[in-house]
Amino acid sequence: MKLLIEPFKKQMKGRWNWLCTAKTEPCVMALGFFDGVYLGHQPLINRAKKIALQQDLKLAVMTFFPHPKQIIGSDQTPKKYITPLEQKAKIIQELGVETLIVVNFDSAFANLPPSEFIQEYLCRFKCKHAVAGFDFRYGYKGEGNMETLKIEGKRFFEVTEIEKFEIVHEKVSSTMLRNLIENGRFADIPAYLGTYFQSHGTINSSYFRSKNHQNVLVT
Repeated sequence: MKLLIEPFKKQMKGRWNWLCTAKTEPCVMALGFFDGVYLGHQPLINRAKKIALQQDLKLAVMTFFPHPKQIIGSDQTPKKYITPLEQKAKIIQELGVETLIVVNFDSAFANLPPSEFIQEYLCRFKCKHAVAGFDFRYGYKGEGNMETLKIEGKRFFEVTEIEKFEIVHEKVSSTMLRNLIENGRFADIPAYLGTYFQSHGTINSSYFRSKNHQNVLVT
């Protein structure tokens, strides 16, 4: 999978393969933050994949980092993610995505007029068909939505809107999954995430007492 982090080249070096914008190919582009890449996200990406195969186009995903609420919300403390960026990229690659575009969501991007988002981030990356959820918003103060995307983008690309994903009449969202994690309801997570929740980290050296009362060093 080709990965473009725009414009993160100074912050994140070494582990990513850079994709020059001049080399991008016409594509079907799935749009969203995709935290968790849960069961509601996967049909969206799979729909984009199906369209890409039908139209003989590349399959791309455009996502954003950090979380928009960290930039435009009242609480701008760093957010906790269901899947860190690197893990999210791995899952998206496993879904068959050929190009992943990660946009730096900063104050300048947050203040971008909706029409400029279409020109600078969809047209520039040769999007020929955009696929996004019913509640996707873009541009300054989220003024752009799926209806404006269809109207303003019709000269350049087609648009497919994905309906709300529900389980037992309840909308499944990243916020719901974060609440389950924070409340320790890990047994409930696979029904929404599609797999068990995993946490990665480093265990600091410390002593634990085993059943036979011997000290065991864990590093």
